[in-house]
Amino acid sequence: MAAAWDVSSTGNFRARLSKPKSLTLRWPSPVSSSPGAWNFFGSGQHIILSIGGSFASDGWIVRQDGFGSAKIGISLSQLNAALHEKFEKPQNKEDQGCFYVNPTKHPDVSLMIENGHLVRIDVDKAGVATAEGVQVGDSEEHAKQVYGSRLKIAPHQYTDGHYLTVRSQSGGNGIRFETDNGKIETFYAGTYEAIQYVEGCQ
Repeated sequence: MAAAWDVSSTGNFRARLSKPKSLTLRWPSPVSSSPGAWNFFGSGQHIILSIGGSFASDGWIVRQDGFGSAKIGISLSQLNAALHEKFEKPQNKEDQGCFYVNPTKHPDVSLMIENGHLVRIDVDKAGVATAEGVQVGDSEEHAKQVYGSRLKIAPHQYTDGHYLTVRSQSGGNGIRFETDNGKIETFYAGTYEAIQYVEGCQ
């Protein structure tokens, strides 16, 4: 069965099948119904793949090892090149050991720079999701369904919520979600050491 794909200005992908046959689409993890999820609809010879959320169009999907061409561990100058930014170290030398920078396109995303290298990506609002489609505002139960037994749950230090942590197979990176009242309030990805920092650079 042959299929051609059309891309619309709204970010939808349309599959045009050569014959009206069924099309099976597979993905590695459950799909979220929240913005940023992959949604399939249509019948006959046309199937629409709709990718919601701003991160779908500009590549801002957070992985355990980075996002897009910006990988955890790259230097500040390499980060500038990857994001076409002009980030600089703080003028105060005492603050240069660990600090945050905010990308122009996503001011609600904070990038932790420690010892001159990218070590963590913090997301505080909906619109940027993990590679598995989980984002701020999703339920804690949804995260549990998506990550399954890989998700380690611990009490939150300051609220009645939880820390939900997924560690990479290599053990060097991970993602941690902070929840309260059953909802994801924030999440961050990066080196396993950096995602343990309860108060960021503090």
